[in-house]
Amino acid sequence: MALACEAAEIVSWKVPLSRYAWGAEVEKKVRLKSSPEPSPFFKDGDELWDLKNVPVTGHAADETDGIVPSRDTRLKTDPPLDWVVWNARSARLVVKGDWNAIWQLHYQLGIEQLPKQCRLTAAVFEVPADTSPVSEKSVPAVFLSCVSRSGQEVEAVRQQEEKMFRVKGTADIRDDNRFVYLQLELSCALPGHPGMDLKTALAFQPGKPLWVARDFDGNKGLDLRVSTTIELTDGTPVAEVFLIQQGDTAMPIVVDRREMKRHRVGDKGWLAVQWMDPQSLSAMEPSGVAVDPFAEPPPKDRPEKPVPEVLKPWFNRPVLDLRELMKKSGVVEADFTGFVGYDPLTQRVFLFLTMR
Repeated sequence: MALACEAAEIVSWKVPLSRYAWGAEVEKKVRLKSSPEPSPFFKDGDELWDLKNVPVTGHAADETDGIVPSRDTRLKTDPPLDWVVWNARSARLVVKGDWNAIWQLHYQLGIEQLPKQCRLTAAVFEVPADTSPVSEKSVPAVFLSCVSRSGQEVEAVRQQEEKMFRVKGTADIRDDNRFVYLQLELSCALPGHPGMDLKTALAFQPGKPLWVARDFDGNKGLDLRVSTTIELTDGTPVAEVFLIQQGDTAMPIVVDRREMKRHRVGDKGWLAVQWMDPQSLSAMEPSGVAVDPFAEPPPKDRPEKPVPEVLKPWFNRPVLDLRELMKKSGVVEADFTGFVGYDPLTQRVFLFLTMR
């Protein structure tokens, strides 16, 4: 089956080496004297290992991953990757290959199953004399940062001279990483200011600070800002786990699980973008038989397809062609001539049509 493929890409995952290879197989890696080519994923002084010819046992993981190793599990990509390098300094797996191979490797690495934790940061600011809102550039009078696993209670106290700041909370990280639900108790005492005591429950979008409360007695007062970040157990933010090289920089590839969005394209075009996990996509098969969108090779009615030029401002890499599946499942009419593609990396369906 002929596929229309674009040039190879360089991507990187922050994963344990055991996700790619483990045990005695790892000893077969070869130390590189230099990087295979210039990339923001490589810097002077890196310790680089060539894994291209290592007989990998993917998804093996170690005991901390909570996945039982299996020597029968082998990582395969078709077509093969151009090169595979382990950067020991940054603890990142870096590969070069076309999108079909990258899709397959991403799926087999099991990124979604990596252990995660929530970092809670709370900061208290003195209310300005004119009671104006505190800006993002304001310096906090006192702050705390602590981490916990989902559902695990965490408590931290900071005592400095006459300042006291105590935070106690329980964070609930949902599977989609879209929100953190936080039960929070907080107490703060600063010299010459009214005390602040708070007990509440909040929903946060990770990485977006929220101004939670202001306590002002007409003369002085305090403002409270709280933020959460979902990260791996080594402190890497989830948004930085999967990166792609774009020029001289590395950019995140993020799964957007928000509700469907519609975009106007030109004078007559409309683009609908909807998140859909691979399991839901497989469930749409009219036969009732689930088909793996990451299969090697892809299902015959889902060849890899280049993106139309007009849609490249939204996404610019080959996607799986879903037109036949959408016709069979009744989502679009049998005579539909528009574009329907699925990007396994961001788990999004793109449906584009032109109005007459």
